[in-house]
Amino acid sequence: MDKNGLKAKLRQEVLVTPWLNLEREFAAGRLVAVDQRLDLVEVGSRMALDDKATFAGWLQAGLVFKPSPDQACTWHAKASQFDMLIVSPFVLIQELSE
Repeated sequence: MDKNGLKAKLRQEVLVTPWLNLEREFAAGRLVAVDQRLDLVEVGSRMALDDKATFAGWLQAGLVFKPSPDQACTWHAKASQFDMLIVSPFVLIQELSE
């Protein structure tokens, strides 16, 4: 599958979900948070294509990160909503604006 086909497939797989539904994935260490300045589907496609260089740049810039326990508590307290995309074995999440 080419990159555009992959992105189209991933775009169809994005779901909106509350933090409560993500807590198990957080506890298992499978959550990867994506800053709102990035496109969730673009990040998912780069992950699926194993684009290590791009991903490393995002990690270094703090645009993609593993949520901390403090961040998880904040999301829980706010009952935050997220766009979610599974790129096995990870679950990419992006907090929705309030």
